[in-house]
Amino acid sequence: MLYLVDCDALADRRLYDKYYALLNPVRRAKTDALGREADRRRSVGAFAALKIALSDVGAEDGEWIYDALGKPHIVGAPYFSLSHSGRYALCALSESEVGCDVQKRRKISDGLAKRVLSAENYALYRSLGGEAACDFFFTAWTVAESFLKMTGAGLSGGLNAVTYDKCGGLSYRGEPLDAIVSTFRAGEGYFVACCSRLPVGELADVTSRL
Repeated sequence: MLYLVDCDALADRRLYDKYYALLNPVRRAKTDALGREADRRRSVGAFAALKIALSDVGAEDGEWIYDALGKPHIVGAPYFSLSHSGRYALCALSESEVGCDVQKRRKISDGLAKRVLSAENYALYRSLGGEAACDFFFTAWTVAESFLKMTGAGLSGGLNAVTYDKCGGLSYRGEPLDAIVSTFRAGEGYFVACCSRLPVGELADVTSRL
């Protein structure tokens, strides 16, 4: 399942303090290091989405461990992935490896498109033009980030090494991938993607459950 939280709700100090108090030491340190209040709300919002997701499957927020690539896991709990952008935070929960990403639609430069997109996706982006090109860019970007999070490679894996086709196919450095790709739209101008080994279901806004 994919869980979405509108972090603007955490402007309510009572709600913010409730979830901040539950942060594990590593997450708390990362949150405290963020300079802007909006950034701290997003960090806490992602953790809040994870807490709600874990409660739905009867799992506890227990000991956090990190693999060799720095990808976090919770002992005895399903796999998870977190992301945030703009006003939203996102959590994906699955019984198999999973990665998710949310991005706020904004103006993009040609230089950014070249850095983010594979050569094949950049050519398609250039051929589309206008709103369609922008929509494709953010879909391909969130899909690529989701895949790299799923594998644990992170951005070091190279966003532009991932190619996404409009039929939902995915390849990495030219090799086809066996992964389930799900894409969604959220709010006004937000793009959501998830890559997983098993179906993750729909996108649910759980802000009202904070």
